[in-house]
Amino acid sequence: MRAAGPRLVDRYLSMMPSASLPGSVKIVEVGPCDGLQNEGQTVPASVKIELANRLSHAGSANIGAAAFVSPKWVPRMASSADVMAGIERRSGTIYSALVPNVKGFAALAAGVDEVVIFAAASEAFSIKNVNCSIAESIACFREVAQATLRTACACGVR
Repeated sequence: MRAAGPRLVDRYLSMMPSASLPGSVKIVEVGPCDGLQNEGQTVPASVKIELANRLSHAGSANIGAAAFVSPKWVPRMASSADVMAGIERRSGTIYSALVPNVKGFAALAAGVDEVVIFAAASEAFSIKNVNCSIAESIACFREVAQATLRTACACGVR
């Protein structure tokens, strides 16, 4: 049996007006951060560092390596500063970190290339993830974005 995947994609793309397609896409590899926080046990910083290093050696241009969040709410991200300090920096690779509020600006001291803000889709998830409502988190994002403008660091949204 032949795989229908590529044919289906070609058919779908042929129905879309080319003006609606972006000229390029940005792929951010978030395995060292988002991908490992769901593990059953805390992943040591050394493993996160090795994963980030392997991803950069494999050609990943943007790696979401850390999250500067409260260890009280997300204990698996407590090693973020250690991870950022231990990564072997490769020229041309952007190392980004989630920063939900200005308290997370320790990310700059840790050598983050890009500060990333993010929003939850539901109130329940927002409270569980960043301990505030969606409206409160958006107010925090404004503070983070404004503070980032006063630095040489980039700011992205996920």
